Amino acid sequence: MGSLYAHIMCQAGKDVTILARGKRYKFIKTKGLKLVNEITGVREASKIRVVNELKEDDEYDLVVVLIRKKKLLPVFEVLRTNSNINNVLFVGNNTLGFAD
Repeated sequence: MGSLYAHIMCQAGKDVTILARGKRYKFIKTKGLKLVNEITGVREASKIRVVNELKEDDEYDLVVVLIRKKKLLPVFEVLRTNSNINNVLFVGNNTLGFAD
């Protein structure tokens, strides 16, 4: 979901940076963001800025966090180290449903 939102905003002319780690970071860094529409089969790509860490002096107008619930706690630690970020939008995904 994060890649899709980043691609849409990038195509709309917005300045977008993705934070990715490991293999995903290396892939986006070398090949850009690649998406395939599962309905039409259309392939799209965005050359997008990618970082593998949030530095304490980085500045962003808005940080959008799209993450599964069970992986959320470490994100708070990462965000806590940066006092320049004032706007954070959390979009969660809880695969356990509403009961959890």
